[in-house]
Amino acid sequence: MVSQIAPAATTDRSTPIDLGEAPTQPPRRPRRTGTYVLRGIAIGYVGVLVLVPLGVVLWRTIQQGLGTFWDTVSDPTVVHAIVLTGVVAGIAVLLNVVFGIEHGPAKRPSGAPTTAANNPLPLGSTS
Repeated sequence: MVSQIAPAATTDRSTPIDLGEAPTQPPRRPRRTGTYVLRGIAIGYVGVLVLVPLGVVLWRTIQQGLGTFWDTVSDPTVVHAIVLTGVVAGIAVLLNVVFGIEHGPAKRPSGAPTTAANNPLPLGSTS
């Protein structure tokens, strides 16, 4: 059986296509008070999880006096550790930016599956 291919449709490119009006967003309904209450509870909970340990660390730090704290912080070993931490963190951020941009999901077409063909660093089985 011979398949027949229909000829390509010709379009007049000089005539603009009427796309109609741009779709409009439906009006947003006002948020309920419960939304703000739940948001406040979540932010408060996370704030407590962060601020309580930070407060304990600060209290224990200045409990023996600011002079002891300053002597400890100005020790050359501690200064070197703090500088080394900052340098390593900076390098990690730069590497994450470079490899995140180079090999991130923006390189893959929307909806495309992750396979060995379109994933430059396959980490698992491709079968």
